[in-house]
Amino acid sequence: MNRKIISLLLIITLSLSIFPSNVLATKEPIGDWRTVEHEGGTKPYCAYSVELSDGRVFPGRSGNLPIVTNLDEMNSQFTAVVGDTLTIKDSSSLSFNGTEIEGYDLQVREGDASHFSSRIVSSIDGRKITLDRPGTWGIFIAVYDDDSFDGYDNWSENGIWRSTHGNSKGWYFVPVEFTVVEPEDLAQAEFQIKYERKDVTDGEVEVESLPFKVDLVDRSTSRLSKIKSYKWYHWQNSNWQFFSNQKNPSFSVDGNQKGFKLEIRTEDGQTSYATHQVRAKMGGNDEEIKAILAGPSQVEKRERFTLDSSMSYSSGKIVSRKWYVDGEYKSSWDNKISVDTKISEDTVFEVEVKDDNGLTDKAEKSVVVVGGERVDYIYLNFNI
Repeated sequence: MNRKIISLLLIITLSLSIFPSNVLATKEPIGDWRTVEHEGGTKPYCAYSVELSDGRVFPGRSGNLPIVTNLDEMNSQFTAVVGDTLTIKDSSSLSFNGTEIEGYDLQVREGDASHFSSRIVSSIDGRKITLDRPGTWGIFIAVYDDDSFDGYDNWSENGIWRSTHGNSKGWYFVPVEFTVVEPEDLAQAEFQIKYERKDVTDGEVEVESLPFKVDLVDRSTSRLSKIKSYKWYHWQNSNWQFFSNQKNPSFSVDGNQKGFKLEIRTEDGQTSYATHQVRAKMGGNDEEIKAILAGPSQVEKRERFTLDSSMSYSSGKIVSRKWYVDGEYKSSWDNKISVDTKISEDTVFEVEVKDDNGLTDKAEKSVVVVGGERVDYIYLNFNI
């Protein structure tokens, strides 16, 4: 019985198991597929990555060690939100004598063990998966090419997950394992800026002289996992400068305006950040507004990056933001504090802020493309 037929029967047993069951290519059981020698040839190499709706990319764990057979032994690579779409990007390679990839064993754990799909498909590149329920998800993929030998389909042997079924062990899959949560369950970084016990977050304080001390008070939330780490930054010299990993630090402000940023990370790998600023009024300040646009000066071609205008400030209240790309008005970005984008050539970005006093100001950021096409992952095809 060949491996493809048996693989189609997996879905019957998968509802009773957390992971894909063992699949054999011949009638004889195999203790370990990596020990089956292919004289004069090699086995194909399974490699792929997944891209989320927001542009984040994560590779499948395609090495040979360590071997994992239990979900509890695996670590979630990232957190996604219900409703996100995941796209598979294939980078598998042929065996030495192979001329064409014949198919893939694609198995997906959709949130829990009772929702498990298993299928043999001819292609995985560009395949989209909608993350429609919360829980622990897993994608498991193996690949075979046309270099069959001795009654076996020529399946890949790499991947850190090793299938188990009964007393037989052998087939290997490249996994991506991640957590999907409802939007309201995402960890959210938040904090207050306090001066003499008063909340002055994104506001103004009257001081007689500089510097003045503020207290930064964490107000972050995480419903599903404990917050593991805090990183605090202050805005200086057109960049964020790290200054503390305490939960509630203090800071001595030596200028008329200071921006702060808090980044948190939870035990299950979620990350979030928040930014706020405070201004000092030294008596008799004239009305003013200042646009500030932060972001990288250099990026690789089509590399995703963030432009942030959150540190812009005004003696009044900022009521609108307009964005421009190479001088052209970008209406779809109206009133966004920050934007995620990617470019293929040198580009000039501008943000124009306006306050409730009618004052406006513009900030400009030139971003230069360096290098050529970015290669995210390089996979080697070899036999162990």
